[in-house]
Amino acid sequence: MQRKFMLKLLVLSPILAVSIFAADSKADCDISGIWNHSTKPAKLIVDLSKAEILVYSHENNDKAIGLVVLKAIKPASNLSS
Repeated sequence: MQRKFMLKLLVLSPILAVSIFAADSKADCDISGIWNHSTKPAKLIVDLSKAEILVYSHENNDKAIGLVVLKAIKPASNLSS
């Protein structure tokens, strides 16, 4: 009886540990950095500490550099897998 319990504990412990770390890493997802625009020859800076996205560079429009394109970014309350 005690061997069965120890075997279950041995099998379930790593599964529990992996589940905890997987959930924690999903909650701490950081997308900050420089991203390419999907349709324009431009790069955007995602800055989660300021909760905004701004234009880093733009080959067709130098005046757009520094322009804030999204403000008050917030994480979704219901994340789906």
